[in-house]
Amino acid sequence: MPDADFDVAAAQCTLGATSYNGQRCTAIKLIMVHEAVADAFVERLAKRIAALKVGLPWEEGVAITPLPEEKKPKYLEELIADALEKGAVLRNADRGGGT
Repeated sequence: MPDADFDVAAAQCTLGATSYNGQRCTAIKLIMVHEAVADAFVERLAKRIAALKVGLPWEEGVAITPLPEEKKPKYLEELIADALEKGAVLRNADRGGGT
């Protein structure tokens, strides 16, 4: 919706996609945004994602923690590569932490 509150939408999408590292079955996997406001929404969402603290679960303020399965990083890298081949654009690429 072109008149949606982008800050609220970006905050809720960030929470819905990253809670429990996105490892729950109800995590947001796809976000549909009206093309008239897509750039503005993506900019807000990217800023929120970039602001998430990466670290260990017991560290204060950490939002993104290590993945629980040894093969999960490779699987996610393959998903990203596939999306890029199909035209996706990668944001916050410098945030990668390796395996």
